[in-house]
Amino acid sequence: MKNKTKFSEYMSLLCEIHSREISITLAEVYWRILRPYPDQACIKAFEKFIRSDYFPKPKDLLSAIGEDNGIAAWEEVMNHLERGTRSENHKINRVIKILGGWDYIETQTFDSLRWIEKRFLEFYKALPEIVETKQLQEGKTGKLLSQICDLTQDV
Repeated sequence: MKNKTKFSEYMSLLCEIHSREISITLAEVYWRILRPYPDQACIKAFEKFIRSDYFPKPKDLLSAIGEDNGIAAWEEVMNHLERGTRSENHKINRVIKILGGWDYIETQTFDSLRWIEKRFLEFYKALPEIVETKQLQEGKTGKLLSQICDLTQDV
């Protein structure tokens, strides 16, 4: 999490809701643990525990962040767009291909990217984890992904 102000706000809210007080040292531990993760993923994790009945340990927040890889993946896409590079992550590239490819996405306005983000997250969550490129060409996973691509080309 890059935004320390947001981090402080959400930690304070969690403490208030769950009637907990934490030391400055413990707050610093939470901050250090969450710092490498995207703000949106951390906020979603915080919001999950705001609605829960217990105060999360750092590992609970990390688990909640892990459940939401689509947001981190989209932030990676946006970072690549800003740098003019392309991801080496096979799953991200497959979803980008479904949405029209890197060349198409690079030409979109900021407003258009908000809609593309929604579709990206839907497809990203729907696709099985892809470990090797070869799986895209062989076996059931590759056939399924090819069918999804065929169905969405005209969308």
